[in-house]
Amino acid sequence: MLILTIDDNLREFAPGQVIEGIAGWQDEAAPKDAVLRLFWYTEGRGTQDVNVVAEKEFAMFPSAYEERFQLILPDQPYSYSGAITSIQWALELVLNKGKDVVRVDILVSPWTEKLTLASLEMK
Repeated sequence: MLILTIDDNLREFAPGQVIEGIAGWQDEAAPKDAVLRLFWYTEGRGTQDVNVVAEKEFAMFPSAYEERFQLILPDQPYSYSGAITSIQWALELVLNKGKDVVRVDILVSPWTEKLTLASLEMK
């Protein structure tokens, strides 16, 4: 079982804000590796881009482990939804080279909602 929680169950953050929480696992066998990643990715038409902005590698690999984390969000890009593409943010705990993964989606914006780009009509 993988554990990834954000303090106060927050999902909306401002650029530059600190994300705090707990990451860990409980299993019969100890993992061979473990990393926590903060990243953004694009969705929509075209090639998907992924950019890892912060990464925390764990040094201990017992079969049961929990550790507090703090990650600082960068100033950009903001989460947004557009007609052609969107930018999404997430935290991900990855064990055993990707065999075990848990993800928490988050919103990064100076506003309390995702920016939506409306299509403009050209005259």
